[in-house]
Amino acid sequence: MIVRKYQPSDRRLLLQITAEVFGAVAMPALIERKFEVRNEVPWQQCKTEEVAAEIEASPEGTLVAEVAGEPVGYVTTELDRQMLTGHVHNLAVATGHQGKGVGKALLDAALDYFGAEGMIYSQIETLTCNERGQALYPRLGYGEVGRKIYYFMRLADR
Repeated sequence: MIVRKYQPSDRRLLLQITAEVFGAVAMPALIERKFEVRNEVPWQQCKTEEVAAEIEASPEGTLVAEVAGEPVGYVTTELDRQMLTGHVHNLAVATGHQGKGVGKALLDAALDYFGAEGMIYSQIETLTCNERGQALYPRLGYGEVGRKIYYFMRLADR
């Protein structure tokens, strides 16, 4: 496995991985399950559009894990030069490659990228239902700072 910079030819597969793996831990998926389809737009479309926008905003901060010439995971990032903080936005590993160190390799590469860009800190967020993330991030040195609670309602129910 290698981790490399994003190439435009990766886009389709990265968005495919997004739709494949985020069902249990993406806010749009959680909302869709609880409130049914929102506006006839499935969660996969919402999440892939979010990731596509992150890639477009920071292609240089998007890193791709590749096995046998095929993308199997990615991480999207953003640099906050004022706060000297590298933000990890989305990390995804194709189902058949999970549990093999791909996520750790992607995060290690993101942290190296942040350091090379002069960042002093790194920030990552996850939902409480993301057990893999909650196990991995502290092992890499992240410490919990606070928790955010997401509330959602159908206006007709108020």
